[in-house]
Amino acid sequence: MDVSLEQKTLKLSIVTTLVVAGLGVGFGLLSGSHSILFDGVFSSIDAAMSLLALMVSKLVARESTRRFQLGYWHFEPMAAALNGAILLLLCFYAFLNALSTLLQGGNPLAVDMAIGYSLIVCVICYVMVFVERRLNRQARSDFVKIDIQNWLMAALITSALLVAFAAALVMQGTALAP
Repeated sequence: MDVSLEQKTLKLSIVTTLVVAGLGVGFGLLSGSHSILFDGVFSSIDAAMSLLALMVSKLVARESTRRFQLGYWHFEPMAAALNGAILLLLCFYAFLNALSTLLQGGNPLAVDMAIGYSLIVCVICYVMVFVERRLNRQARSDFVKIDIQNWLMAALITSALLVAFAAALVMQGTALAP
């Protein structure tokens, strides 16, 4: 495993995730979309998890000590499990929030801004999946593999948002608009 490449890849991911998080929070507040705002919050938490992965990656690369005679490798699956658990809880919260909003009849939305956000973030996410897969062929890192899955999940969620916002655009001015 190429630890240096793993760490560089995770740093790139953290910076890109923070950009996506900023876009999500900004566009979410401006457009009035709870789903975009959630996407920004999701990205913020994902950045924190990537930072944790980077710290554990640096720790795993260290030599064993008297206290940790077999090294620090056991922190890697623990960090991966924590990442998965937090993202699962966050998705459950998003489901409940979406259900609540749906039952309340929805809320007004600036569809053009929402579509613009979705397009930008979809491109960023799919590019990150491609770039990280390419880099991980050399790095062979479990953390980067998990990060690729996170980017793919973010890309698919944002693609679903894009489809939903496009449907909302088509429905504007019709009986289905409300």
